[in-house]
Amino acid sequence: MVTDGLGNPLRFLLSSGNRNDICLAREILEPFALTGKLILADKGYDSDKFVRWIKERGGIPVIPSRNSARQPRETDWHTYNCLLYTSDAADDK
Repeated sequence: MVTDGLGNPLRFLLSSGNRNDICLAREILEPFALTGKLILADKGYDSDKFVRWIKERGGIPVIPSRNSARQPRETDWHTYNCLLYTSDAADDK
């Protein structure tokens, strides 16, 4: 699901339950102009190929590296923590 900064849904795609979300990441973002936009996602979207694609389209990826990453990316944790307040995780608190 793609949301705006307030958590309002902008687009979503349905897929089978046994498919990783990263498989649809580019497809769901394709219609949007990413230039200058922060793209927040969790570690499940940690893919050098996906991060490069975001940057090539002018977006600013805020995606933490997996714990097992050989070369972890720097993450703006202040910005990333905003993801918690625009997701279902905020309902759990």
